[in-house]
Amino acid sequence: MVRMLTHCTNPARALEEAQRVLRPGGTIVIAVQGKEHLSALMQGTPARGAKDDVQDILQNSGLTLERQDIRRIISLTLRDAQALLRGYGRSTRLAEADFPLTDTLHLALFKA
Repeated sequence: MVRMLTHCTNPARALEEAQRVLRPGGTIVIAVQGKEHLSALMQGTPARGAKDDVQDILQNSGLTLERQDIRRIISLTLRDAQALLRGYGRSTRLAEADFPLTDTLHLALFKA
């Protein structure tokens, strides 16, 4: 379940279904954007609606979880930022003078 759980209407139900079809002794791997993902860029953009806290959903699932966080520091140009934000349906209030912008790509991996 890589970068898809937050797009589900009911992430808890999607996780229940994954558990239902999992082979006995099988492993579920879930990857979501971590809280630090593009945090510097997102501070300069209009607010999004609330999103589910995936870690809470996972912890409440009754699964035993192992977590690993992967972070990569990046440097963004205004053009990079605009392209990334289009993918999120957002625009930036930042100006050319705010760039290059140092930010973080953050992926949280859960193994259950």
